[in-house]
Amino acid sequence: MTKGTFTTGLMTCKASAAVKRGQLLIMAADGTVAPCAAADDEATHIALDGTAGGERIACAVLGNAAGTQLALATAAVAPGDHVNPLGAKAATDDVTVGRALEGAAAGEFVNIAHHAARTL
Repeated sequence: MTKGTFTTGLMTCKASAAVKRGQLLIMAADGTVAPCAAADDEATHIALDGTAGGERIACAVLGNAAGTQLALATAAVAPGDHVNPLGAKAATDDVTVGRALEGAAAGEFVNIAHHAARTL
């Protein structure tokens, strides 16, 4: 990770695994990012591009990047649903990373009003 401040909420991070555009990412202690693997992962970023592991990737910092972001849905999401780090509708006690502004089916992008990860 590059040292400094990111006033736009956008940055590049090294991916430790393959990443698809729109996947929600978790940051490891070494500063690398990887796709979230559980609904209670504390997501920190959303991928703006896709990449193979070991490469740098453009990311938006959840709760800090301006505007809305497109998340890759892994299940059907309806407008107003809380979205979890897997890109699905958040259940009670899941972590939420934002609210869906539109509906989407699995495999589609859903526009979310994002925020820092927090438990629903």
